[in-house]
Amino acid sequence: MFIATSLAEAQMLMRVHSIKVLARKASAAVQGLQVGTLARILMSFKPLYAEQILSRRKDCEIRTFFGPIESGDEVLVYESSPVKAFTGVFRVEGAVVARASEAIEFVRSSCSMFDEENWRFVEEHYVGSRRRLVVIVIDLESVRRLRKPVTLEEIRSIVPAFRPPMSYSRISDELYEAVLELGEGLEPPML
Repeated sequence: MFIATSLAEAQMLMRVHSIKVLARKASAAVQGLQVGTLARILMSFKPLYAEQILSRRKDCEIRTFFGPIESGDEVLVYESSPVKAFTGVFRVEGAVVARASEAIEFVRSSCSMFDEENWRFVEEHYVGSRRRLVVIVIDLESVRRLRKPVTLEEIRSIVPAFRPPMSYSRISDELYEAVLELGEGLEPPML
């Protein structure tokens, strides 16, 4: 994984990463392999931001970097209090890791749906931070809602010790599939 040091480098890394993903998919298709997702991720959101993503009013997400997220990964959306439920999924179209200052420039140039509330959050947590943060900027695609929200209590009836992450973490295929089943599948994609 590379860390971009400028806006131009971040944009170039996004293009190179997308090309690598396409090449890997093409190679797998030629070999007759099933091309699936790379990883399943659980990401926690305040209800306001989850709704912006699920209603397609936000097309990228910026987080403090805690571990790799790659193109093709599927992200399960968890809405924090007061909702406390799983409400949707999206696929990662691309992700760039950079220092906070360079990532902000990448968001400004590449994310078309980032409102004042999101910018206020970014300014408070990333731009104004005294820490030298490394962040990940995630482009979203294939955003879909669960047909029925799955509450935290429902998941804890299956996995009693389950605790949603403060930001994001990898999860098992079994947990991902259990949430989809309890949520009665996914709604059709928005056009």
